[in-house]
Amino acid sequence: MIGIVGKKCGMTRVFTDDGRSVPVTIVQADPNFINKIKTKDSDGYDAIQVSAGSKVKHLSKPNQGQINQKNKELRSNLHEFRLNDHEVDMVEAGKEIKVNFFKFTDLISCVAPIGIFLGRIANFINGELYGKATDVPWGVIFPDAGNFLRHPSQIYEAILEGFILFLIINYVALKKKILFKPGITSSLFLIFYSILRIFSEFFREPDVHLGLM
Repeated sequence: MIGIVGKKCGMTRVFTDDGRSVPVTIVQADPNFINKIKTKDSDGYDAIQVSAGSKVKHLSKPNQGQINQKNKELRSNLHEFRLNDHEVDMVEAGKEIKVNFFKFTDLISCVAPIGIFLGRIANFINGELYGKATDVPWGVIFPDAGNFLRHPSQIYEAILEGFILFLIINYVALKKKILFKPGITSSLFLIFYSILRIFSEFFREPDVHLGLM
């Protein structure tokens, strides 16, 4: 598959809407240039050779015979990515490989519901972010929420924002092939997530610091 070479800049944390801290790695993706295309006919396998790293004015002797000096920018390092059969026709020597923000968020949108589902199940197990008082047969008594039945709103959210959202997004992304149109999958994720989240909020006990809207 076509990849991109980046440099690790450090670590940080982001917080989910339920207050969990998630460690993340910060990667700086400098421009990568396709230096050479290798094919089964010439090299025995399909791959691209990518030049990346810091800019240089003069190449080292080992790289002088490898790096195409007609490239717009000379880079210090060479890396190689194997290609699938259908990817060989998608690349061109000398072209720059960039990080497309929306292609990245589209892929994240396809798998994000899995994390949301697991997060809501964890909320239910921990007895947090529970629902409003109710008399429905499937109501649950939570240890820290009084001795009466409440909506298991965490399960509602796990089903709606996790399972159902996963089915919707992956159906339109893969079956309808909109994953190849950058930005549309991410937009649909935000739209459907918002609708499902608003609906599930009707059953959830408001946060104490926010009060009842």
